[in-house]
Amino acid sequence: MFSAILKDLRVKKGISQTKLAKEIGVSAGNISDWESDRSKPGYLALISLARFFEVSADYLLELQPSPNGILPVKCLNVPLDGVEIDLVEAFRFISVDDQSELLELAFSKYQETLDHKRKYAHSSYQDETNHTETA
Repeated sequence: MFSAILKDLRVKKGISQTKLAKEIGVSAGNISDWESDRSKPGYLALISLARFFEVSADYLLELQPSPNGILPVKCLNVPLDGVEIDLVEAFRFISVDDQSELLELAFSKYQETLDHKRKYAHSSYQDETNHTETA
């Protein structure tokens, strides 16, 4: 979280919020708000912080680039694995008609999975209810 990263950097550098504020040209209240997660710095302040602490803006924003410098692709905030990335790459090379067909198939399989999970959850609940009644 940005607030924790900022505070950690400041404490490690051994400076006060007031001193940091003067160094980057903002108020001490701004630093306090950023460290308590009440607000976030703007673009220029973020650049000043990155330069002052000699870290990347990516680090401050918790954007962890991969070893090759490319940010991981995420879905629902979880990085895609190799098979998922391969699927996306392959999808881009097929025709629009084939993409539509593939999307229909994927959605159908997704619905089947959801229906199965609902049925399983419902039958588990029914089993518990029936077990309670017979006891």
